[in-house]
Amino acid sequence: MSNKIRIDSHPCVGMAKRILTKQDIYHLPSVTAQVPLFIPTVPAVYFIFHKKEIVYIGATSCLAERISNHKIITEYDNKNTRIYFLILPTDVMRRKFEHKFIEQFQPRLNIKREFRPIDFLLTDFTEFVKGANK
Repeated sequence: MSNKIRIDSHPCVGMAKRILTKQDIYHLPSVTAQVPLFIPTVPAVYFIFHKKEIVYIGATSCLAERISNHKIITEYDNKNTRIYFLILPTDVMRRKFEHKFIEQFQPRLNIKREFRPIDFLLTDFTEFVKGANK
């Protein structure tokens, strides 16, 4: 029997699947853009809210690093900008749910991209190869 955890059985995936409305996002951990020192260094899908609007959704392997370099954060008044995040450990999970949430909430600053399942397959294969070489 394999010790590998199925992605669908990971607890974070269950939480991600339960996000159906903007109200659900308010239950996720969050930080204000005013105090970048408190942004954790976690892999996550993140939701940038300005006032009460989701303006951008992204995915990253290090939330603190990504937010510190984010062009959108510098364009908005940080006092009214909040970042909600969902920790997802693998790149495959992050890409999958980032795409799902962008389609679902359609933030105005996300570039509309066509869904390409091959991206997930290639990423999954890359992670597999990295794991095999350790």
